[in-house]
Amino acid sequence: ECLFVWQVAISPEFRGKRLANQMLDWLLKQEACLQVTSVETTISPSNKSSGQLFSRFAETWGASIKMGSFLAAAAFEDKNHEAENLYHISPIKRKIS
Repeated sequence: ECLFVWQVAISPEFRGKRLANQMLDWLLKQEACLQVTSVETTISPSNKSSGQLFSRFAETWGASIKMGSFLAAAAFEDKNHEAENLYHISPIKRKIS
């Protein structure tokens, strides 16, 4: 019932065309995801693009976002890695057709 999205990547030449939104929408419409009622992902504080992507995604699906701490920067071997916040998006509201 909860879909965890680890990463979303779009090649630079295709950015700004809402392909990431389309991919997430497509994923939720697949048979394997028809029972999904929430989506979770982690986003580092400086990643404004991902924050905007998942805000638009939540709005599209009539959901709200609860954000909390997930991994502190100290949890990563790479000392330049930022903390990761957990975004919980729910409830996913499906349109009845």
